[in-house]
Amino acid sequence: MPIIRQRFLQLTWSVSDLDSVCEFWSRHYSSTRRSPAAFGLVELTVSGASDSEIPALVSRLERMVGKLDPGGEVRRDPEAVVASALIPLEDERREGLWPGLLKDLPASGLSVNVKWRVGQTENGTRRQLAIVVVGQLEDGQLIVKAVWVTRDLGDDATYMNASFEHEDLLVGAFDRYVRDGILNDRIAEWFARPPAGVRIDQRLKELAARLWQVPPGAPRLKGILLRFPFMVGLLAAEFALLAYTPQLPFKQLVGLGLCLGGLACLYFVGNFANQEWRFLVSYWGLRAQAIKSYWKDPGFRIGDPERSEMLLRDPAVRRHTRNLLDAGFRLAGDITASSWPGVYRNFLAPDGITYLVLICWAEISDGDVQFRSWPASVSFQAQTFFTNGGRVDSLASKQFLRGPQEPSTLIRSVSQARALEFLEAHRLAAEEFASEEGLTPCRHESLAKFLERQQQIFEVEAEHDRRRRYSLRDHLRWYLQLPYAEFRTPA
Repeated sequence: MPIIRQRFLQLTWSVSDLDSVCEFWSRHYSSTRRSPAAFGLVELTVSGASDSEIPALVSRLERMVGKLDPGGEVRRDPEAVVASALIPLEDERREGLWPGLLKDLPASGLSVNVKWRVGQTENGTRRQLAIVVVGQLEDGQLIVKAVWVTRDLGDDATYMNASFEHEDLLVGAFDRYVRDGILNDRIAEWFARPPAGVRIDQRLKELAARLWQVPPGAPRLKGILLRFPFMVGLLAAEFALLAYTPQLPFKQLVGLGLCLGGLACLYFVGNFANQEWRFLVSYWGLRAQAIKSYWKDPGFRIGDPERSEMLLRDPAVRRHTRNLLDAGFRLAGDITASSWPGVYRNFLAPDGITYLVLICWAEISDGDVQFRSWPASVSFQAQTFFTNGGRVDSLASKQFLRGPQEPSTLIRSVSQARALEFLEAHRLAAEEFASEEGLTPCRHESLAKFLERQQQIFEVEAEHDRRRRYSLRDHLRWYLQLPYAEFRTPA
């Protein structure tokens, strides 16, 4: 999952500095809460490795973790390898821990998430606090992108899109500890009272927000229908109780409680109504304006050495690129656009007719504010062209607007998360469409010809969206998150 920041730390550490991080964190813990039952839980997440590299990586980490903790675990997630081991806090095996775990990994281009969790067991429950260091391996060094403190696994998601509010304090305290061996009193206090980002009161606020916030990224109708009667029911129950308050004992005390409850109900209902009103009404004009302004000439061109070099060692791009090359694809080259910060990495499929494009975004713009994504956000696009000018176009993005009515064209949204599965879904759809319409696919062409086709597609779609009116029906489809699975135009 990418980390989004306006700025990354970009600190260069040696791998052995991670041992110092563990010592730094453990000593702060020991200075405040000594316990013979104290433990350290080490967790390492490695991503960016290709499918062919992962078996050797898993085997090597299993050997290392087995030496640290016979009950340790190494598991493979869809895009990463996660290793964890439990080590007594004062155990000498902690010395040289991270150089041992990271030894012999590919020298560059891997993302590592290093977590050192310390605490103690009280009445069968683990009380713990972890320091997390996230970075990228480059020529035996670790380029640190972000650090944060977490109480449990749920906190990590909080810092994917927002910096830890005490990040500078944490880094500064670590530098002083390495230089002078001095502990930071404020950090030591976190073990008794964690910083706001990981406290229970923050969790309660997040839980309350979920009551009125319909989850994004999925069809919203169910969430709205569930919340609307819930909100109405809250208010109805509140008014009914207030109406019968005079008949209850301790009516003054009960009335006060009901009034406070009524304020809470109004708070939830007000936030829910305000959010849905903005999405339904305010965003209508904003989206219509954004769609019109989006269609500026992108200035497609072949290659941009600076952007291509930036993505060369990016963990996500590295993984997809190696997987595709191992599967027999040929890298045709990169296409960039002067008005967009993305890079379109073009691959030629082994079938000789299909193009697969990795759409890589390392920069994101929100108005005048620029954000960076690390690793790069990668989505897919697959295309097959026909000799009569038609095409089949599969996109990983959701399509809420119908495209222009070009002949012999099929536009599809495909949800597969892996490139090869995405391509296979596209290939089957392209074969079926070609058979139904009696179409002949074009063989692979030069990158310059491919770029020319993309420019033509862009111009047709841009003219279509400039002419069309963004209707209430279009907006309701976006508001309810009901994208088109596909739209087609026969020959």
